[in-house]
Amino acid sequence: MDKKLLMFIYLIGIFFLNGCTSLSESFYRTGIDRRVYENINLKDGVNYREAVILAQRTLLNSKYSNNYFVSNPIVGFDKESNLWGVSFRLKESGYDSCGYTVMIDRDTGKISDGCFSGL
Repeated sequence: MDKKLLMFIYLIGIFFLNGCTSLSESFYRTGIDRRVYENINLKDGVNYREAVILAQRTLLNSKYSNNYFVSNPIVGFDKESNLWGVSFRLKESGYDSCGYTVMIDRDTGKISDGCFSGL
């Protein structure tokens, strides 16, 4: 099975197990601050906080930006594939047939994103 698909399934599992756990709103909105985003150093790899910021900027620059909440994403890390997976909650209530997720390589910072449907 594709590593990205496995990571997406893993993130959905975390979401259902943790429910709607929320952390500090101010932390999760840092990706919106351009100065914070511009100060990310990818030479030392991508940590948890940087993964959230990169994913938020990716969402904000995507065609899905109006459909998902930028704050309080669901974050997971897959050691085997060395990927951060950041998934965002749909703004409208109900079933999310899209599943917008951002995958970030921990070593290089390479970003893949997309809307995974039918899972």
